[in-house]
Amino acid sequence: MKEFLKNNYIKLMLIFIIIFSFAMNIILSFSIIPIRSTYDDFQHFYDMYRWYEKKELPVTSTRFELSDTYEDEFITPRVPGGAYYIFYILCYKFGNENLYAAKIINYFFSLFIISLFLFWLYKRLGLFVCSFMSLLILLNGYLVKAMTNFWNPNISLIFSFIFFILLYEYIYIYNSRNFDKKAIIPSIFIFPVLAIIAQGHFASFFSVVPTMIFYLILTYRNTIKYLRYWILGVFLSFLEYLPYLISEINNGFYNTKLMFSKGPDTGKIIIAKIQALFLFPTNEMSSHYLRGFNNIIEFWTSAPPYIYGLIFLILNLVFSIYCLINMFYFVFNFRYKGKTDNERTYLEISKFFILSIFITLLCFLIFRFGEGYFHYFYGLFSVCYAPIILFLVQKENFIINTKKIFLLLSIFLILNAAAMFGSIERYVIRFEKDLSLRHSKNIELFLNEHK
Repeated sequence: MKEFLKNNYIKLMLIFIIIFSFAMNIILSFSIIPIRSTYDDFQHFYDMYRWYEKKELPVTSTRFELSDTYEDEFITPRVPGGAYYIFYILCYKFGNENLYAAKIINYFFSLFIISLFLFWLYKRLGLFVCSFMSLLILLNGYLVKAMTNFWNPNISLIFSFIFFILLYEYIYIYNSRNFDKKAIIPSIFIFPVLAIIAQGHFASFFSVVPTMIFYLILTYRNTIKYLRYWILGVFLSFLEYLPYLISEINNGFYNTKLMFSKGPDTGKIIIAKIQALFLFPTNEMSSHYLRGFNNIIEFWTSAPPYIYGLIFLILNLVFSIYCLINMFYFVFNFRYKGKTDNERTYLEISKFFILSIFITLLCFLIFRFGEGYFHYFYGLFSVCYAPIILFLVQKENFIINTKKIFLLLSIFLILNAAAMFGSIERYVIRFEKDLSLRHSKNIELFLNEHK
């Protein structure tokens, strides 16, 4: 037995880390689901319920802006495509019209997609990368919040992991420089997945969607090889919007006119909050409660202080910055081509990530979309992990073969996950618990009036 443990301690440690990550995610999620909330929970439930009681297929998503739930119901433009409310209705229906049960279904659906992504990481990159990434993903504040409540940008965030798998598989295959039928599937399904992401949040049309288009243009030699399948994928994406188009034709393009009547946010030149793309994989969550630097400090230091979380926030940011610098170094080292197919593919994914920064900035500037909020960029959420995954792929052998570094990195990531457990719980209790109670009462009153 001792000999077995000695020869397999790294593998056993990695398996333990994965189990630990899932256990922490499940325990945390079930503890906060009853008190999770966003500022427009009631309005989203109200709009969902309107579709539900009419027994109609939703053709639009949420309202473009905060508005009076009742008075502005028919004069506020809505996001084209009904993916979010279709999913919401399905969860509500299968949950026997119980909102808590619906949230549980939503959680397990999200966990299934994340589990699929991690299993894919294991099959493609091995146990080492899968194990460490499970800690960084399953205890990420933005992801946990997306898994535990209904909110339209959460659809974009969760499905970004499906997009990542398809994008990686496409790049990995075409890097062979030969036509391969295996690339047909990602070529067909990338844009349909992007359509779901865009129906989650319209800002995806100014970030991940144009980035994908520009990337295909820049890699036109490979794009041409699979052009017929890309066209098929675009057609399937169009079909996802067909119910909306038919509805608009029938009502004289009422919602579309409302959308165009809404002018740009400002005439000033405002830079999009592109820092979100660098902060998503970290412990940083201040975008949810930011009113200034003092507000950030207050979150960590107000009674009871959470210095442990603050320390690991700083350490995690240092680690992420190092991975980011490492990525930029190898991407712009044009002589370096990568030692393995996986490394070459992640270098290409990193280029896609860098391209997304410039394309998003450009689109937000041209269309005067304003600076936006962090959730506007959820469609690129999974891609933001490219620097960390690239680092793990490049340093895997070195870390595994250096026992002290392996143990140090393992302990750091486990303790960091524990810090995030406390940070997320602290955030929800401080900023969402009371709001959740108010929304729950409003929903209960609404349902009682409509029995």
